[in-house]
Amino acid sequence: MRLFKINIVLFASFGLLLQACFSVQNSKMPDDAYYFLDSTNDYFAILFWNSYFADNYNTPISQKTFNLPDNQFLVFSPYRSVLPHRNTFEITEFSILKINPSLFEKNSFIMKNNRIIFDNNNFLNKNFILLPNVRKIDGGYEFGLFLIKLKDSDEMAYFPSSERLRVEISDKKGKLVWNSNANKSFLTVVGELSPKEKYDFQYYSIEWNKIDNIGNKLSGGEYIVNFVLPLQPNNLSIAKTIFLE
Repeated sequence: MRLFKINIVLFASFGLLLQACFSVQNSKMPDDAYYFLDSTNDYFAILFWNSYFADNYNTPISQKTFNLPDNQFLVFSPYRSVLPHRNTFEITEFSILKINPSLFEKNSFIMKNNRIIFDNNNFLNKNFILLPNVRKIDGGYEFGLFLIKLKDSDEMAYFPSSERLRVEISDKKGKLVWNSNANKSFLTVVGELSPKEKYDFQYYSIEWNKIDNIGNKLSGGEYIVNFVLPLQPNNLSIAKTIFLE
């Protein structure tokens, strides 16, 4: 009996410890993250990156301040990608800052040894960052993809037709219910991939009226959305599970 009581006390104490740990984790606000990408004779390239979940994404984007040595600072407004989830939104704020190296000596730059590291869910190509975006519009949705160029590459990617962004929506079982290129013809014209310059970005988007491939209005729920840039010689793509109303 005594051993039973001791086990109950230990179990209760362990439960309180777990609750405290999760409470601290959930209440912790995300910290701004800056990553040193590269340096040239003209500038330092720094990536601002902040991912978090929020109940509302329509609030204005607040300005950020990047503190420099010698009491100098840089104020900027980040870009934002949004993915709807059930009862919340996944938000990623990002910007790549180019700072004149004459502001300070290279050896005083405290992040010069950092390198950005992405999980494969966020970063699927060594030369680019792919950030999907979903926005409600009148009568449907806008699907978009931010493409950020990180490195120069010898691979000359190009669009073989007038199609720029392809969106494929599947249900949770993997069945394709809508794709933006279904029953469509595209002009056979070669198009250049943007961005061309390192550390620039391009936004590709397409609108959808919530009608599936057989002409029915798609019901709300969780779906797998594949965002594809249909390039040659290799596509760029990223898939995300999102909640559509």
